[in-house]
Amino acid sequence: MATAGVTSAAVMSAAVATALHYASQGVEGLKQGHALIVGDASAVLRCGHVRGHSDFRREDGISILTPAGAETVRRHMNMDGMTLIGTDGIVCANHIYANQLPQLGTGGSRTAASMWFSMEVPGCMVLMISQDSPGTVQKFTAGHAELVGAADGLWLQPLSQGAAAAAAAAAQAPLRTALSPGWYIVTSRTGLNCRSSHVQKTGSVARGHRFQVLEVRMGHELGNIFAAYGPERIWGRAGVARPEWLALTDNNGGMNVQLEVH
Repeated sequence: MATAGVTSAAVMSAAVATALHYASQGVEGLKQGHALIVGDASAVLRCGHVRGHSDFRREDGISILTPAGAETVRRHMNMDGMTLIGTDGIVCANHIYANQLPQLGTGGSRTAASMWFSMEVPGCMVLMISQDSPGTVQKFTAGHAELVGAADGLWLQPLSQGAAAAAAAAAQAPLRTALSPGWYIVTSRTGLNCRSSHVQKTGSVARGHRFQVLEVRMGHELGNIFAAYGPERIWGRAGVARPEWLALTDNNGGMNVQLEVH
C-alpha cells in the first residue's frame, strides 16, 4: 500500500505499461496523444483542475494495478486533457488541465503542462504520449524529461496480454542513439532539426549530409527547456557560418544517424 504522497514502484510500473500500450496501439488504431499524471491527487488538483465532466471518480475504485483498470484508462486516452492516477493506483479524474503553463518556447501545451505538473508537485511523474509517437513515452519528473521504451526494462510486474504485446511492439521502435563526439551522416528520411540555445529552429541537416558532434550533455545540465527533448542533447556544428551551438533532433526525438568511419 502506497504511503500518502509516495507512489509505489508497482503503480509507476503499471502506469508506464499502460502508457506504452497506448503509445504502441492507440485506441482501436487511433492515437490522439495524451498524458497520465501519477502522484498525490490533492496536490495535483491544487496546480490543475478538471475541465467539464470527469469520466473517473476515486469512489469508483478503478485501479491502474488491475488489467481491467489499466484497459479502462487506455480506452479513455484519446480524450482531451490529462488523466490523474493517485499514489495508490486509483484513477481519480480525467480532463485535467494545468492552472498555468511554463514558457518553454516549444513543444506545445501538452509538453508544457507535463513539465509544469512535474515541477510543481513533489514526487509527481507525468507520462506523455505524442500523437505521432513511434511507440515511446516521454517521462517527466522534477522538471526533467526522458524518453522511455519497452527496451528500458521498466516492467516490474506481470502485464496483461495486450500490454505485453504492446511492449514487444514498442521494443522494435528506434530509440535514441547514444552518440559521442565525431562526424556523423544523417539517415533519417526527415533529416535532423537544428535548434539554437534559445530553442528556436535555425535550419536542418538533410538525409545523407554530414555533421559534427562536438559535445554530448545530459538534459538536466541545460535546464528545463532542453530537458523536454529527452535525457541527452547532441551539440555540434551543422553547416553554419558562425560558431553556434546547436541541438539536433529528428521529429520523434530520436537520433537516426550513422557514425562516419575513417
